[in-house]
Amino acid sequence: MLRLLLLLGLGFAGNVQAATLSCPSYEDIVNVSMLNFNVQHFSSTWYMIATNEPTLPSNCTCSINNVTVSPDSKTYSYTNLDSCFDTMDIAIHIAGEISDPFGEPGYLMENAVVAGHQLTPLKPNYLFAVDRDEDGNEAVVYSYACLGKILGKERFSFNVLSKSKDYDEADIQKLIDEVVAKVDVELDTDGIRFSTKDDYEHCEQKENNP
Repeated sequence: MLRLLLLLGLGFAGNVQAATLSCPSYEDIVNVSMLNFNVQHFSSTWYMIATNEPTLPSNCTCSINNVTVSPDSKTYSYTNLDSCFDTMDIAIHIAGEISDPFGEPGYLMENAVVAGHQLTPLKPNYLFAVDRDEDGNEAVVYSYACLGKILGKERFSFNVLSKSKDYDEADIQKLIDEVVAKVDVELDTDGIRFSTKDDYEHCEQKENNP
C-alpha cells in the first residue's frame, strides 16, 4: 500500500472512522477461503478495483498492481500504477516479506521503496480472503493493511484486487459486503473508492490518445 511520504505532495485523503479502530491480528481476520492459498499465485497483475488507501488522493483511479513473488527468499515486490487528476500517472514501488508466522502465507509485511531503499519498519498487509473462479484459480484477493499512525491517527487500507477489471460499482460493492460479513472484527471500510470497468476504459482511451 502507498505511503504518506511518497504522496504528501499530492494530497491526503483522511479517514475519521479509522481513529477508533486498532490493527486486528491475522487470526481474527483471515477467512477460510485462504486455506491452501499458494502465495506464488499472488505473483500477477491485479486491478485494484476498490480501495480506501488514505495516502492515495481520491482523484487517483485505474489502479494496477504488478506483483512479483520470490518464494525462495520469502519476499515480494510490486509496482502500483495510478492515473491521478486525469492528467498525471504515478508509479509507486513497494516491497516486503512473506512473514508466515503461523503457516499463513497471506501474512505479509511491507513498506515503500524510495530511491532503491526499503523504508522501515515494515507494516502488516494481510491477504485475508480470496474468491476463486470455476477452475479454482484465484480471481479476487482481499487485503487489509495496518499503516500505523499517520498525522497522529491509526490508519488502515482495505483493498479489493481482481484479475478482471470488468466490474461496475454494484458488483464491487457486493464483493465488499459479502467479504466483510464473514469477518468477526470491525474493519475500516470508510471512504471506499471504486475503479470500475468504465474508469479503466477511460484511462486506456486517454493512454492511447494522449
